[in-house]
Amino acid sequence: GPALDMYHATSTFCNTPKFRPGLEAWLNCDFKDVFAREAGIKGAWDGIPRLEHWIDRAWVAFFAGPSAGMKHSMMVTNLIRSVHFFSKYPIVVYVIGTEVLREDWTPEAFPRLIVIHADSIAVMNGGSDNGLSFNFNKMRSMLLQIRVGVQVDADMVVGQNSDRLFDATAKHITKQYPYPINPVHWMARYKEEGREIDGFPMYAKDYPHEWPSRIRWVHCHPTWTHHALPFIADLLLCKLDEGMWATSPRVKAVLGPHPLPNPPEYLTEDEDLFNILLWRYKAHKQWCLWDVEPFAFEKFLNGEVNNDWKDSKWYPEGVPLMLLTMHNTKQTEIVDGMIGKLARTGFPQGYIHFKQKYYNSPEELMRHHGDVFHAGKVPCLLA
Repeated sequence: GPALDMYHATSTFCNTPKFRPGLEAWLNCDFKDVFAREAGIKGAWDGIPRLEHWIDRAWVAFFAGPSAGMKHSMMVTNLIRSVHFFSKYPIVVYVIGTEVLREDWTPEAFPRLIVIHADSIAVMNGGSDNGLSFNFNKMRSMLLQIRVGVQVDADMVVGQNSDRLFDATAKHITKQYPYPINPVHWMARYKEEGREIDGFPMYAKDYPHEWPSRIRWVHCHPTWTHHALPFIADLLLCKLDEGMWATSPRVKAVLGPHPLPNPPEYLTEDEDLFNILLWRYKAHKQWCLWDVEPFAFEKFLNGEVNNDWKDSKWYPEGVPLMLLTMHNTKQTEIVDGMIGKLARTGFPQGYIHFKQKYYNSPEELMRHHGDVFHAGKVPCLLA
């Protein structure tokens, strides 16, 4: 069950003194009652989460920075507001090294907000974050007791129909397929001599030809269930100590007795490492693109034809867009106003875009274009 998956995921960290402090986290006491409700805790409780206390489903974000102003913390406020307007699930914000929260981050203002605190990831790296991107805190935030999670960055907001990701995640990530699933990227980040792939060869990364076949690049906005916790831990361990990762019995069971090191260019950021390890583990499920840029989201809201993001290798028919969330919401005042307006007016009914048309559901899309999905020309999952 979930507790055993968590044990398998975290035992290496917990048994290694230099890593153990990085798994310590504590619930902000202001959100004790919210946590108790979402974890199904009955009666009197001391506010300390225990092994049996699991949140069933939640959005998860991670954050560090000043509590005031209209920049980073305001982006997170917009995310929290969007969850409260357009989702029925809680949002867990994993706050790193920041003691003072925004004044409006309260259970009164946001009754489905839960704040978890943790120290800097530097505590897992000898006290230094040199060469350790802040974004690897994403893996730490995913190692919480949540059965089904959807990771969203600070510069995102969710929209109507976004809750569909949770049922779809529970369906596709199982004991038989214990890996996170990420949305396909708008770039393939792949090049092939003598062949035009997607018009963005300058962003391509080399990949050893003798390794397992890769698929199109994905964004680092994973969805997961408790079954994927060991793989998430492998990601973090690979960044912190690749030698220890390579000698892990779990890793050797998948990659063989002597796993080769990853190319250095794949160890810099969370998204790079996510992609190469999913390829190496032959974990080839990916969502159709659901974390769209503001310009694409605005086209959706206006009923305009959207980009198809096709490539000549994996998606020759184009990539279906599921207009579920918006990414890159750094213009906080504009996004703030957009959320308020959408809360009043609602969203267009058709949220899936493919071949210059919008569809109301995966079933409707498949009635019109099921042939290209079944032929493998659109190898992504719908929600």
